[in-house]
Amino acid sequence: MEIQIKYFEVTAKCGHVGKTYFYKGIFFVKAQDGKIAARLIRKAPRVKHNHKNAILNVCEINYTEYREGCKRMSENPYFNCHNSIEQRCINELIENDIYIDECNVKSLKNDNSGHMSKIKATIKAERKYKKFRLFEQWELLGA
Repeated sequence: MEIQIKYFEVTAKCGHVGKTYFYKGIFFVKAQDGKIAARLIRKAPRVKHNHKNAILNVCEINYTEYREGCKRMSENPYFNCHNSIEQRCINELIENDIYIDECNVKSLKNDNSGHMSKIKATIKAERKYKKFRLFEQWELLGA
């Protein structure tokens, strides 16, 4: 019996962007089926291994999409930085793919260290910043 190799696009929660945030990383992998593809990516570097819901989506693709995806992944600055200094330099490039991890924020509610208030302040500051950026763009358009 011959094992048929298929190609998959796996979207996963990646780390190293703060405890309550995740980077939405798209990986391309060869595997026998979707379960094996998800298992391989869950063990990949930068993926949040300890999260039950680390794998967001698994989709079967064809070979040309796989090759194009591998090329995009190799050009992605998030996957090419090797230390925290390099990552701080590319934060502006990847900020559109960084999301708040609701599961992790909820687990910190019982933490009495005051960390939750810092997170809330950060979220509030981000909202103000996004509104400010939208207002700037609106002014530039002449509205």
